[in-house]
Amino acid sequence: MQALDRLTAEGMIEGKHGSGTYVAVQIQRSLPQKTTRKASKRANNLGTKQWLSIAQPFTPGIPALDAFPKNIWAKLSSRWARALTISELNYGDPVGIMPLRAAIAHYIGSTRGVVCNYEQVIITSGSQGALATASMLVGDYGDSVYIEEPGYVSARNTLKLCGLKLIPTPLDKAGIRTSDMEQHKAKIALVSPSHQYPLGITMPMKRRMELINWAHKVNGWIIEDDYDGEYRYDSAPLPALASLDPKGSHVLYIGTLSKVLSPSIRLGFIIVPENLINQARNIRSAFDRGVSTFIQAVLTDFISEGHMSLHIRKTQSLYAERRLSLLTALKELDLKPIGSPAGLHFTVPLDIRLDREISQVLANKGLGGNPLSQYYNTKQHIKNGLVLGFSNALAHNIKKLEINLKNIIK
Repeated sequence: MQALDRLTAEGMIEGKHGSGTYVAVQIQRSLPQKTTRKASKRANNLGTKQWLSIAQPFTPGIPALDAFPKNIWAKLSSRWARALTISELNYGDPVGIMPLRAAIAHYIGSTRGVVCNYEQVIITSGSQGALATASMLVGDYGDSVYIEEPGYVSARNTLKLCGLKLIPTPLDKAGIRTSDMEQHKAKIALVSPSHQYPLGITMPMKRRMELINWAHKVNGWIIEDDYDGEYRYDSAPLPALASLDPKGSHVLYIGTLSKVLSPSIRLGFIIVPENLINQARNIRSAFDRGVSTFIQAVLTDFISEGHMSLHIRKTQSLYAERRLSLLTALKELDLKPIGSPAGLHFTVPLDIRLDREISQVLANKGLGGNPLSQYYNTKQHIKNGLVLGFSNALAHNIKKLEINLKNIIK
């Protein structure tokens, strides 16, 4: 009764003698009509169809999930879980815990030649979080950025969300064409020199130096996504762009540990010039307050105790074997992949313009693989093909792919 009395007092309901109690007439008339509200232009600019990477055998960018060092990870996780203190349950440093940043600085210095102090290492949620941080750190709303054409769709969308205008720049056999970068006034370039996604190009030293010289000439920024930088199958990896910058002042280096261990870890990082450390901290603090400190602590021990280096050596051999098996199967179908012998994927050009349909068929069969055409930003450049990851593909997966492709393209 108290509830009815209150609703009556507030004019929400009214009683009719001998009939009952009803919602007040004036309330009914004032109820808004159902309307369809539109999302922002920024959200709609991302498109209506997204080809999401899921853990199918030939989905690019997925490491060997069957090779994840579960026992070691469980041991380290258990150690940290038992030792948790009350203070460690609180918010952590938004740029990451110091021991992990120091471990990554040492690891990247020894494996990729990037010399930095731990304060320059900013921990993020995957490489996408690192790219968003980099974009907001050196780009203002409306600034232009050179991107590789074709290039990584998620990176493209991240740049759009950060308010940057994209300048798709064609690739040649050496990577992004620096000669085309003279035609515009953009001062930011996003590149993946180690193993370009999706074409698999490894940028030679000459082109790397051209990029460094461009950045110094225009006083600009290179955002280096060191995609697949850990894995090369015919020689030692080339040094990272960031290691070639004489003063370390024009390259922001992005790395990820999700591609090495597991996507579920969701941990990446960015190495920034010393004069941008405080601004990077402010961005991370405003953005998402950082990555799980528990995961960071476990990963710190994983790197510091040598497990990371051992895991990379083991998977290097495993991936070389799986890559060769897939190459052999494709050769039986007269299909020849392009790209350098590196990374976790390669691209198979197709003469027919049905790569999206073929990709969908393979997805329905539980195999995976992405259409090359989806990675192009402009229609006039589009080429067709399949982007196939091999690192997570077992022998029976490869055989099944061979049979299905044979039926599709015959």
